[in-house]
Amino acid sequence: MSTQCTKKEEINDEQGDETKARNRRRVYARPGNPDSYKNAGGNIELHQALAEMMNRGKSMPGGACGFWGACGAGISTGMFVSIISNSTPLAVEPFGLYHLMTAKALEQIGTVGDPRCCKRDSFLSILAAVDFVEQHFQVSMEKAEVVCDYSTQNNQCIGMRCPFR
Repeated sequence: MSTQCTKKEEINDEQGDETKARNRRRVYARPGNPDSYKNAGGNIELHQALAEMMNRGKSMPGGACGFWGACGAGISTGMFVSIISNSTPLAVEPFGLYHLMTAKALEQIGTVGDPRCCKRDSFLSILAAVDFVEQHFQVSMEKAEVVCDYSTQNNQCIGMRCPFR
């Protein structure tokens, strides 16, 4: 079990089982993992970064992709870069970085197209974040080959058009 999931469960201990399960799914799908960044040599205070990522991620509603025009997985990569760069809304340099990160992730998602696969969009966002962090922060996180095992659980799976199939 990941550190993120453990922390999420501790924080949401007062919530019902359905809410805890939904939050665990969100954490597992959260691109831009501060834990991976720290393990690859990134300079962050891990517990604080995980708590901040979780707090920011909680405000992302389901269906943001269709209603807001931006997938939560892609937006989360911008949250991640904002956190690892210690940004604030008035910080000049990180402002551009986290927007570029979000744009790169959303570009990958938009290029594949097709709605209704948060796993695919998370995979695309994570891979974009790994490349972006190496380029802009000189931290090389592991980039494993992704093979989707979820297609049978998604009636709207795009099948062979999916880059992870």
